[in-house]
Amino acid sequence: MFMGLNLLDLSHNMIRNIPPGIFDSLTSLSILYLDHNPLTCDCNILLFVNALKKNHPQLDVFENFEPSCHFPVEMREKSLKELTENDFHCTPPDVIVVPENKTVFVGEELQLSCKAVGDPEPLITWAKDDIYLELGQRVQVRLFQGIR
Repeated sequence: MFMGLNLLDLSHNMIRNIPPGIFDSLTSLSILYLDHNPLTCDCNILLFVNALKKNHPQLDVFENFEPSCHFPVEMREKSLKELTENDFHCTPPDVIVVPENKTVFVGEELQLSCKAVGDPEPLITWAKDDIYLELGQRVQVRLFQGIR
């Protein structure tokens, strides 16, 4: 959906945060207006800016409208284009509770746990056969002869 979108105007909204990967599917995006939003400049927004620079190195996706930080106060009015790793103390994800291998019998329920820390806070997702699962979603696994 929206794969052919090349201009996205989100200016003059109340956008504070931009989740990592939110625009990844917009491969044709060439202009993004984000100006006049109360953006919080943190490790998430740094990931967003770095992804834009990586995915669109030849383009000035912000064109002449440079979005800037609103929060925290010490970064107010700093352009997103100027953000670097030196502006933050981001830490890579560290898995502190690793999911265990478990065996269950047919009809039994299985609950898996995982916990990770980092800045930005890691997002843990679960998948079965390359299909992402929703939190609390039930999955039925069937074994066919010769297939695991």
